[in-house]
Amino acid sequence: MGNLEQKPYEDVLFHRINADEELKPLGVSSKVNTEWAFLEHLHDVGYRTTAAWLKDNYRNLGKRSTLDIDTVYLQT
Repeated sequence: MGNLEQKPYEDVLFHRINADEELKPLGVSSKVNTEWAFLEHLHDVGYRTTAAWLKDNYRNLGKRSTLDIDTVYLQT
């Protein structure tokens, strides 16, 4: 299965910025909503979420992961 050495992959850092709580109320139809006001709303949510995430996590970039993959993706 290829020539993958483990060392180059040991230092991979994972981060995740999400707005799950703000986007949770949106229905399936929002995926095809192209109204300008809705797109502006999504932009604003993304901007605010990213700004808050950076405020809390900027110091960790390049130093440590801020995403616990096991907790977020592997717990059942």
